Amino acid sequence: MNKSVILALGLVLSGMFVSAQTLDQQAPQGFDVENAAVSHGKIDTIQYPSKTVGTTRKALVYTPPGFKKK
Repeated sequence: MNKSVILALGLVLSGMFVSAQTLDQQAPQGFDVENAAVSHGKIDTIQYPSKTVGTTRKALVYTPPGFKKK
């Protein structure tokens, strides 16, 4: 019993020093501002008949910049 108490205490104390991530890091300045130098694709909404569900479903489709249908 004494060994299990020491083991449990050791696990609790060791958990205080181990962390999955640090919380004091800041995101880089301007990370959330759109960059005009980066080309952007397009997002379209399509509809398709679903045999599984038996209704018409909607989906979002991203096409990269410069994409052309053949």
